[in-house]
Amino acid sequence: MPLLPITIHTLAAAFYEAEVTRMPVPPISAAHPDITLRDAYLIQEALVLIMMGEGWTTTGIKVGATKKPVQEKFGTGGPVCSVMFRERQTKNGGKVATAKLIQPKIEPEIAFRMGRQLSGPGITRADALAAVGGVMGAFEIVDCHTEDWKIGAAELIADNCVNAGYVLGPERRLDAGLDLAKVTVKFSRNGGAPNLGSGAAALGDPVAVLVWLANWLAEHDRQLEKDWVVLSGGIADAFAAAPGDRFIADYSDLGKVAVSFA
Repeated sequence: MPLLPITIHTLAAAFYEAEVTRMPVPPISAAHPDITLRDAYLIQEALVLIMMGEGWTTTGIKVGATKKPVQEKFGTGGPVCSVMFRERQTKNGGKVATAKLIQPKIEPEIAFRMGRQLSGPGITRADALAAVGGVMGAFEIVDCHTEDWKIGAAELIADNCVNAGYVLGPERRLDAGLDLAKVTVKFSRNGGAPNLGSGAAALGDPVAVLVWLANWLAEHDRQLEKDWVVLSGGIADAFAAAPGDRFIADYSDLGKVAVSFA
């Protein structure tokens, strides 16, 4: 049985309260074992509306669970997505205020900036490529508002796919000579041994993520807007982040992205 609207709003409000107080909530699936992915997206939608009502500004979409092991770990059955906010962007080389977070992690991704609106259904690879204004190496910062990262698909989706911020590297055009599936990254913490990855980790090709997203949004009467940023999914293992940590991601063809936690 679907969750009642009042329950959806209550759960969304609890996630927002956790954002404000930094006090995580118990897993929502424990209290609602029959919760569905549709319920979880309705909670996410309600959470986003609360945040927008508090003055937050949407800047794009984050796609997650673009690797099979992640889909299997959380039981998502495929990729998931959520909204990103301007208030959560940190400039390249900048600092993240750890005091505003609960249990953060960070991972490297490939990001797109939309050069124009992209509206499905039926979006093809050629359609997606034509709509891209630029491409960048990026970081996504994730932070779980559920206790001890005890999350499945419901908690992941409802909690805005645990997006807590992003950092964008230098932008370049997505020309014919750039194969994003072959872009590699060396991702290091405090100068230590790097985690290695490549664009192929994101559904085989980050452009395939963009195609999936545009068509998924169309199924939900939504679309990608001009100048929105799309994070296409983690391409190397994440690091936990703590005050004093500095992270660098060195991308082939896309330059470097750096951020510190204060």
